[in-house]
Amino acid sequence: MHIRKFEERDAKYILNWITSEKEFRMWSASQYESYPIKPSKLIANYEERSHSEKFYSLVFEDDFGRMIGHLILRYPPKDKKTIRIGFVIVDSTLRGHGYGKQMIKEAMKYAKENLGAQHFSLGVFSNNRVALNCYKSLGFKIAEVFKNGYEYYGKNWPWYEMVLN
Repeated sequence: MHIRKFEERDAKYILNWITSEKEFRMWSASQYESYPIKPSKLIANYEERSHSEKFYSLVFEDDFGRMIGHLILRYPPKDKKTIRIGFVIVDSTLRGHGYGKQMIKEAMKYAKENLGAQHFSLGVFSNNRVALNCYKSLGFKIAEVFKNGYEYYGKNWPWYEMVLN
């Protein structure tokens, strides 16, 4: 697996991996007003964030150069030792083969070696069992529960703040 920086041409592939509004909201919560979004919205969001904070959008490729996943790393506003992991997504045709876990491991290694990270955090909806189990298998622990997390069509989605020290 290889890591490279996100490029504008990647946006359309990433968004094509999302097959429903529910999946889109599990991935982005309220980051975007409507579903679906155009690649230009994703690009603009990433561009804006990269100018206003320490923000790194990464793409993961297999040994043949095929894009298999994507995530972002960023520093929380006042903490330069903790890296926040977000927007984790694997190509919808490749899910269930351990790529998500491998991507997180590679991203943490990258963050330690290149960004000086010592701790990691992320958020996950409690109903996203696959992601939750993946993060737990990597050693992430639930640090806080937000019972009134996000409302999706009248249903409340609690979410967990998870940490790895």
